[in-house]
Amino acid sequence: GMPLPNRVNIVLTHNQNFSQKDVIVAHSLEELDEVLETFDEQEIYLVGGDSLYKQLVPMCDEVIVTKVDFEYDADRFFPNLDEDEDWYVESVSEEQIYYDIIYHYMTYRRKK
Repeated sequence: GMPLPNRVNIVLTHNQNFSQKDVIVAHSLEELDEVLETFDEQEIYLVGGDSLYKQLVPMCDEVIVTKVDFEYDADRFFPNLDEDEDWYVESVSEEQIYYDIIYHYMTYRRKK
């Protein structure tokens, strides 16, 4: 519910009435492009859901995915870059553990 601290938070939503303190709102991909052009930052982190990932991952050169070693019952998924010939695994973190959850950070790079 709250923006992530110490960074610029941009929300892409079709809800014309959405507003939240300390958040920049874009209502379309075109509007998002205009907002992003105002920043000098080279790195933009995408945090979202299924629809957002499907729209924006094709525009990315690098993707950092947290892979959890557990199969959850879900109806929405991040695109499977392991099955996409346009991507390769650049690096894998050491095993991480949070309580009883085991996970890795996977860095994928788009093939040139």
